[in-house]
Amino acid sequence: MKKTKEIKPSDDSEILRILKDIQVDETITRKNVHFLTQKVNNIELRQIQDEKRLSQIEQHLDEVLAILETTFDPTTGSKLTQTSGGNMAGLLSIIAGQTGTFVRSNLPAGSGGLATGTVPSYSVDDPAVNLGPDPSDPSNTDKFSAAVPASDTGASFNITVTITPAADASGSPGAQVQNVFNVTINPAPPPPFVPTTGSDLTQTS
Repeated sequence: MKKTKEIKPSDDSEILRILKDIQVDETITRKNVHFLTQKVNNIELRQIQDEKRLSQIEQHLDEVLAILETTFDPTTGSKLTQTSGGNMAGLLSIIAGQTGTFVRSNLPAGSGGLATGTVPSYSVDDPAVNLGPDPSDPSNTDKFSAAVPASDTGASFNITVTITPAADASGSPGAQVQNVFNVTINPAPPPPFVPTTGSDLTQTS
């Protein structure tokens, strides 16, 4: 068994050294405890500040939503504007054998629009007329084309536009709305006149 060194009363310097070591250790420990206490207090202070900022943000969001809900103007229908293929100013029309393009917009202008995740749908009552995307902007669901064959002898056809308007500012769906638009079919113009300039003679026998 290892013997512990005995400190003799005469070893004053050794006693003083041991006492100083104890005091230094105690001072270091106190400093570390004080440092850690400050860190914990700072963390708690930041958490309180973050909670206050989060509460302020939530309050502002509630105020914005309240404003949107009170000023929300629901879409009540669709407007159809022809962008090409027509020859009658102010009217929807297509010449037989040609294609017309159209763009849909919300009524009233600037209203709430369609419900989240919905797009307009289009149908036609003339089976000879072919509806499709607008070739100039095929990804835009508010635009479409209608191709009328030259053989179509009808006077007009109807395009039905169906939408699901948003019921409120959150975009939840309201009741479906349909609008019907009549498109006149104009007959294809006759071929251009070619005047006779002479005669041709063919021998038959």
